[in-house]
Amino acid sequence: MYGLTAAHRLMPLGTVVRVTNRENGRSVKVRVNDRGPFVRGRILDLSYGAAQRLGMTVNGTATVAIDVLSGPNGPKLSGDDLFTVQVGAFSSEQNARHFANGLSSKYPDVYLVTLQTNQNTIYRVRVGRFHEERGALRMADRLSNEENLEPFVTRKEP
Repeated sequence: MYGLTAAHRLMPLGTVVRVTNRENGRSVKVRVNDRGPFVRGRILDLSYGAAQRLGMTVNGTATVAIDVLSGPNGPKLSGDDLFTVQVGAFSSEQNARHFANGLSSKYPDVYLVTLQTNQNTIYRVRVGRFHEERGALRMADRLSNEENLEPFVTRKEP
């Protein structure tokens, strides 16, 4: 919570970025260590500690500039990272499997990713593995139109 971390949907975990609050010019270096944000229109969620340094805890949001400083394994980001489409997250494994089974009859490569947090386990339902973001975006549009879902594109963790 008080560390200098951030959540981003696409940047590889471990990426270091400089975030600058455009309203007051303050900057902070953070490491991407989580996926998110899950609020439409937002591209980055900051930890409370990072938000404090940027002077944005009162409003909760701010317009920022993001500069990638290094990838997870040094200064160069890999072009081989895969993308996927997340269509749901469940606290019940049974509900996640039921939802995934319903999609797997219509869409290729539907799978679960389990995330263990300090409090509980989350079962994420994802569709596809794409070498380019463009293909994942097409699948997200298809899922949105055909299934009335609100999917989002994210990086597939190894």
